[in-house]
Amino acid sequence: SEFPAVEATIRIGRAEAQLAKGEHAAAVTDAKAACALDPERAQAWWALRDAFVASGDVSAALEALVSAVEHVPSLRNLAQADAAALCMLDQEKGSSELPPQCAVF
Repeated sequence: SEFPAVEATIRIGRAEAQLAKGEHAAAVTDAKAACALDPERAQAWWALRDAFVASGDVSAALEALVSAVEHVPSLRNLAQADAAALCMLDQEKGSSELPPQCAVF
C-alpha cells in the first residue's frame, strides 16, 4: 500500500463496524491487517484485542496485548491492567487453567 497509515485507519474502522454487526472473524482479519500496516499504532492493536475478546478467544486477545506492548511500549500500564481484567474474567467463566499469557503480565 502506498499509504499504510491511511489503509490502517480504514481497516480499523471496518473492524469496529464488523464487531458492531457481530462479524467477529472479519473483524479479526481487518484488525490483523491494520496491525501489519501500522504496527506502532495503538488503535490497531486495541481493535485486534477487541475482535478476539468478542469472539471469545481470551488467549489470542492477551497475545495481541503482548504484541501491542512490544510495538508501542507506552501501552504497558494500560495493557497490564486490561490483561489482569481479562485473566480474572476468564477464571470467573470457569476456565480450568489460565491462558499462559496471564503469567507475562
